[in-house]
Order: sequence, then structure tokens, then C-alpha cells
Amino acid sequence: MRFTVATRDPFTVLMLNSSSVDDTQRSAVILSPSYKLPVGLGIIDIVLALNDGPLPLEGFILFLATFLYIQATKLRLKFTQESMELISRKEDTGSSVVVRSFPYQDWLNWVVFWPAFPLVFYWKETKSPHFMPMLFDPDELKACLKEHTE
Repeated sequence: MRFTVATRDPFTVLMLNSSSVDDTQRSAVILSPSYKLPVGLGIIDIVLALNDGPLPLEGFILFLATFLYIQATKLRLKFTQESMELISRKEDTGSSVVVRSFPYQDWLNWVVFWPAFPLVFYWKETKSPHFMPMLFDPDELKACLKEHTE
């Protein structure tokens, strides 16, 4: 069994192969952030600004890029044996909190849109569909999804 540890990320779950760690903790994986989408939007905004693009559009794209960048620094996806969890880091304490849990048993399907440049992660549960901007490493996301849902 393979275990990875990324020490520079405050969300990382230390996964050890020892008897003191139960199977749920051992197999938990927290995805690395990806800043490609917010940075790409920022570059588009700069290009629009240099070419005298429409000011309202520039402002909207700048707002969206900033919002997504902040979300990419605060949010993480955690894959456990039973569910995918959306977790958020609290700035004041540095601790992380589970925002929402999505049990795999309720999943019908999932898709990462635009394989060449992933922008959106879509998944459907029995009760509702969900869309999430691609704020995580797409290769790690696909690997975890294949492992847990197929």
C-alpha cells in the first residue's frame, strides 16, 4: 500500500502504516490545490485591460479570479473510505472544518469538464447535481474518484 505525505500544506492528513491509525484515517487523501483557473482568469483580465476591453467585464473577471483564488487557498477535498468531504480552514485558529460530506453510495456519476484544461468538476447524487470550479489538482481528483466510485 502506498502512502503520501505533503508537509507544507496545513490540510494534509498524515497517513501512516501503523496499528495506532485506523483504516479510515490511513486511507484519507486530501487533494492539492490548483491555482490554474484563478490565475488563468487573471491573465485574461490583464489581456482585456491592455486591449481596452469593456470595463464591466474586466471588473467581473477580476472579482471572479480573486474569489476563486481565495477559495483555492481555503477549501480542500478530502477522500475517505465512505465519502468525499469538502473542508475549510479557519484563518484565526488554523484548524479545518468539514463543510459538507458527500457519501459515495449516493453518487450516480461524475465528469471533469474540458479534459485538456479542466474548469469544472460535476457530480450527481441521487438527490441533486453539484458543480465545483476546478480548484484542485485534476489528476489527483480523477485518481481518487476512480478509486472510490468505480
